[in-house]
Amino acid sequence: SPAGDQALIPNDIPFSEEGGQVSVLRIDGDSVVETTRISGLPDVTEALYAPDGQLALVTQTEPGRVRVLARAGDLMTLTPQEIRAGVAGQLAMVETGPLTGTVLVPATSPADGPELIVLRIEGTSVTETERMSLGRGALNIPGPIAIQP
Repeated sequence: SPAGDQALIPNDIPFSEEGGQVSVLRIDGDSVVETTRISGLPDVTEALYAPDGQLALVTQTEPGRVRVLARAGDLMTLTPQEIRAGVAGQLAMVETGPLTGTVLVPATSPADGPELIVLRIEGTSVTETERMSLGRGALNIPGPIAIQP
């Protein structure tokens, strides 16, 4: 988390007894304690906190979704909100300036092909602001995106 007091660990390993789960850890100095575990998230791969640490996004390769987690103290809970994202790559977020909370999601959808999805985190909401097609074909499949302050 931005404050350094919490961490999310997604587990996408299908053959693990803990696959499809996100561990929520409380960090206090040298002490790390699991506070909760969110299950029912098959193929959960990426986790990214909002700038204020009150929301987090996680990606699910299959069924091709970005899911939203909400924070309440030491706990994180899965909200009903989900964004269709095909096979989403590594999430990248603007952390400073007027675009703070803008998240770029490189993805490849079987239906829509390679695309870039732009999300906006503001307070307790996440909205999809844009979806840009990158054109069909393997050469257009997006990789990780880096954002420099």
